[in-house]
Amino acid sequence: MKHTYATGALRTAKSGWWSALRLTGLTALLATVLGSFTAQAQDLNYNEYSVQIAQGTYTDLAATGTAITTTSTDDANSAAQPIGFTFNYNGAAFTQFVLNTNGYLRLGSQNPSAASYFNGAENYGGGPLNSADAADVNLLLPFNVDLVAGASPAEYRVATTGTAPNRICTIQWKNVSDKSRDGVVTKYTNFSFQAKLYEGTNVIEFVYDVPTAASIAANQDFFKAAAVGIKGSGKAANQAVVLQKSSAQDWTEATALGRNYSGPDENRFNFRASTRPAAGTTYRFTPGLPRDGGITAIYTLGRISPEALPHTVKAAVINFGTAAFANATATLQVTGANTFTSSKTFSLARGEVREVVFDPYPATLNPGTNTLTVTLTNDDENSDNKLTTSQVVTTNQILYTDPTKDLQGGLTYGAASGQLAAKFVISQPTTVSAITARFKDVAGNTAAYRFLLYDATGPNGTPGKTLYTSDVQTRTAAGGEVTLPVPNVLVNSPFYVAIAEQTGASSGIGYQIEFPLRKATYYANDLNNGGWDEFGDVGLEGAQLALGVTFGAAPACGAPINVSLSNITATSAAVNFTPTSGTGPYVVEYGPKGFALGTGTTVAGTTSPIALPGLTAGTTYDVYVRKNCGGTAGTSANNGPYALTTACQAASTVPYAENFDARTAPALPCGVTVLDANNDQFGWEVAQIQSTPSTPNSIVYSYNSLDPTIGADDWFFTPALSLSALQQYTVSFKYRVGAFNNGPAIPEGLEIRYGTSPTVAGMPAANTIYTSTTLAAQTFTAVNSQPLRPTANGQYYIGFHAISPGDAFFLAIDDIAITPTVLSVNTALSRAINAYPNPTTGRLTIDLGATSARKVQAAVVNSLGQVVYTCTLTGKQDQLDLSALAAGIYTLKLDIDGETAVKRIAVQK
Repeated sequence: MKHTYATGALRTAKSGWWSALRLTGLTALLATVLGSFTAQAQDLNYNEYSVQIAQGTYTDLAATGTAITTTSTDDANSAAQPIGFTFNYNGAAFTQFVLNTNGYLRLGSQNPSAASYFNGAENYGGGPLNSADAADVNLLLPFNVDLVAGASPAEYRVATTGTAPNRICTIQWKNVSDKSRDGVVTKYTNFSFQAKLYEGTNVIEFVYDVPTAASIAANQDFFKAAAVGIKGSGKAANQAVVLQKSSAQDWTEATALGRNYSGPDENRFNFRASTRPAAGTTYRFTPGLPRDGGITAIYTLGRISPEALPHTVKAAVINFGTAAFANATATLQVTGANTFTSSKTFSLARGEVREVVFDPYPATLNPGTNTLTVTLTNDDENSDNKLTTSQVVTTNQILYTDPTKDLQGGLTYGAASGQLAAKFVISQPTTVSAITARFKDVAGNTAAYRFLLYDATGPNGTPGKTLYTSDVQTRTAAGGEVTLPVPNVLVNSPFYVAIAEQTGASSGIGYQIEFPLRKATYYANDLNNGGWDEFGDVGLEGAQLALGVTFGAAPACGAPINVSLSNITATSAAVNFTPTSGTGPYVVEYGPKGFALGTGTTVAGTTSPIALPGLTAGTTYDVYVRKNCGGTAGTSANNGPYALTTACQAASTVPYAENFDARTAPALPCGVTVLDANNDQFGWEVAQIQSTPSTPNSIVYSYNSLDPTIGADDWFFTPALSLSALQQYTVSFKYRVGAFNNGPAIPEGLEIRYGTSPTVAGMPAANTIYTSTTLAAQTFTAVNSQPLRPTANGQYYIGFHAISPGDAFFLAIDDIAITPTVLSVNTALSRAINAYPNPTTGRLTIDLGATSARKVQAAVVNSLGQVVYTCTLTGKQDQLDLSALAAGIYTLKLDIDGETAVKRIAVQK
């Protein structure tokens, strides 16, 4: 993940272009689809699959029922209150509950561990969900954050209505407000919400009224993080179901998770004054059944052609049940224009999602329409054990969505430069002659867009090189299918079709529901953000893009396909590929990243692989492969570029400098290693940071926002450097720290040690050359260490050790330099020592004179400052064997009890 740290930014801010992406109707559709699965896959008898998001009615209890008394409206528990019937939850029967003013309740008659337990305004740790205390169990959390009385008098009330066996217990928090804390102001000045318990069905609902928003300037409306969900017998993943959303998302766009909230890179239930629930917004939790699997998706093509054969159909099967599902069988039946059957037997653990892979289709298919049906073994709930889709067999078209079914919504973008792309895999090189898209009908929508084709040479197979960009197109309000001719663009396997918005207005590109969405297929990118993300990573889980292509004639000379790189060393690599039919050599052309074809280095071969020798270490190249078919067929198109980065050869000599900019963040520089010594998953990372002295990166330590009680114990180490016992060194660097909400700097701690291995044990405290626990500059500030002087020649690592206390912020380091410093020469001592014969042809005698009783370290240094010879002298007279040195002028350095004597010597040959 690429992080950008900014002065005064919120410590755990979750901003991203994708927060503005919207799926028309998708949330409601997924809620309907998943809500039909009355199931659960955790020890707790509820799970994420049973959560429904609905729009109901909020009815204030007014004077109905009984007011609940608390000692205050700030951090208080009530006495045990009657439910009015037996409510079964987490394997136990409850007739009472205890209300906490901070927006949650505990089933039973006992209090939670602390009345002041709440999810902090920005704190991802703490709160009753994360508590391991035995008192913090069987919890229902409609809106758990630090709450106090709102602008109107706060009230807590319970009412049991209806008649047995269908009674409803409603628990209400009325006129409460989130407390200003941790530097984040109040968002809702009056908020009312309810938890409802249903007799017999044991359904739980959280129902919300419209809160009154605080008056906050838009640029001050920072997010707050609440906890919303239910908890069973502990904090383990199989004991919680929570709702999650970014602060910019609507409350109906929350996502259910079958676990607790995790680290700082994951949203909790974030909110702001500008995002409020509509009256009656409801989160519904339904208990599950013991044995319940379901078919939720068929991964195939809605249109298929010979270019995509052989084709393998897959199905997503989920165990929604409370127990393991043994010996389940899924069967694929293809009927219609073609007939085919394949069955697979497997077992599913609780909560497991399995991709069942059926046998591949026959090599050829008859044109026409196929019906694909996948069925699962009967279980406790058979309504979700069968799924059907249609597939049209064509001569030259492929498309993911089912063309016989309606679109279920349209997508919009978060920025004018946003793009959405679908990946297609084919078995042979060919050309694209047209791009097809289906648009959702949207009244008045005549947005502009472009189509693009990409190869798959981006990072991790994402969209890479642009193969084609269309002119600007304009959609119609009526939507429907559009086909745009393309001038026969060559494609290999795989490639991407993308749609790019031009003005920020929604293109309304259509989608159908697919859940879970197939992996490594659909991607989104705001080109200003710099990378492609899978739909599931940016809140588009479930949207199957309605994009497709029509193929033209295959090229006369087909380029090699399935290109990959292997055996990458510092100076060589191998290019692998699948040959295409016909004779003729294959040609690899490579050069520095971005080079122009025709100007690079070429290597030819008749088969795969082709070796690339003589490369430069730590360098990124673009690599292309083509085929020379000869005759009228000519030369194929170039397949590429493929990015090749050779292995690095870490620096081993000083001076040593590192500014963390040679590689793209978060990649570490050559030879630099990091160590999370306290194993808390927080530590040093190369990242972009504001006002970096060398653009764009620094190395940054960030605090543990999951558990702010844990302080820093994190290292990063330089490569091994050759240091001399006769030389003194200085370690210099620049640092800066952060501040919270433009407040004062948050001090950080750092120490620097040196040692013989990049480990904690290899960095003895005696080798500490810098320590500070009060680093507080908010702009990059230069610092020098104490002198470093090793006691023996050898390979040494320099270790930077973050020692900040818990609940700090971040510490950034940049522009590290390790340089030799000039030692003070004792002139009188130098004169007292004789070295002869000088010039010498090999044997040089050293007469130490009055220093003869001392142990002396000798080093010979060449004109480049390199140590070329060392030894220890122990007698009044000793000899140095310099016969291996080249002729020239050298400096003899003698270290005598911390003092330095020097002699100029000449070696003759």
